[in-house]
Amino acid sequence: MNVTLYNNSSDDNVVSKTISALKSVGVTGFNASSVMTPEILLEYDSAIFSANYMYIDIYSRYYYITDITVIDGHRVRVSGRVDVLMSFDVRSIECIAGRQAGAFNLYIPDPKITRVAYDRVQLKTFPIAPLISNRAIILAVAGS
Repeated sequence: MNVTLYNNSSDDNVVSKTISALKSVGVTGFNASSVMTPEILLEYDSAIFSANYMYIDIYSRYYYITDITVIDGHRVRVSGRVDVLMSFDVRSIECIAGRQAGAFNLYIPDPKITRVAYDRVQLKTFPIAPLISNRAIILAVAGS
């Protein structure tokens, strides 16, 4: 297993991170951990302490480095959590956004968007008298 250590200068919510490679190292061992939050053992190297981001090739995922612990003079335990935005190509996924700040679709049910339909009634008198006496003329217009 090979791990590439990076320095990440982007925020967590940025999809395409600005990263610079520091070092590529081989893993000497790893603790029982999940793919989402791995703990790996690396040979001691001072470049590890300036890294805040890593890529593990067998998992094909990028990780934020959450903790670095020196075990002894020769090994270092590096813990991480997966960066979903960089690990998976989220730009190519087609979806319907459930909520958006400005633009929304009233045809998609959303209990947090209020939809109100008011009746607007206006009475107007005709400028001339109707041709038929004692009768009313009703004009209904739909739309705006």
